[in-house]
Amino acid sequence: MAAILAFFASTMGRYLIIGGLVLAAVVGIRQSGINSERRKCEAAAHQRAVEIMQRDIAIGQLQQKLDNAISAEQSEQERVDREVQEKLEAELARRPIADQCLLSEPDARRLR
Repeated sequence: MAAILAFFASTMGRYLIIGGLVLAAVVGIRQSGINSERRKCEAAAHQRAVEIMQRDIAIGQLQQKLDNAISAEQSEQERVDREVQEKLEAELARRPIADQCLLSEPDARRLR
C-alpha cells in the first residue's frame, strides 16, 4: 500500500492521475455530444411524424368537406328527381285508365 501511495506521490504518478482525469473528462464530453446528437435526431424524427399526422388530419378534413358537398348535391338531385316523378305520376293519374300504362314520347323524354 505504501508503494502505491509513493507512486502516486511521485511526479510520474501525478501525471498519470492528471492524464486519467483528462481522459475521463474527454470521454464524458464526447459521450455527452453523442447523446445530444442522438436526442436531436429523435426530436427530428418525432417532428416529422407530427407533421405527417397533421397533413393526414388536413387531408381528412378536406375529404369530409368534399363528402358533405357531394352528399348535399346528391340530396338535391334526389329531390329534383322525386318532384319530376311525382309530377309525372300525378299527370298519369289524370289520364283515362286505358292510357295510364302508355308512355308517350314526351313522357319518355322527361324520364331521361
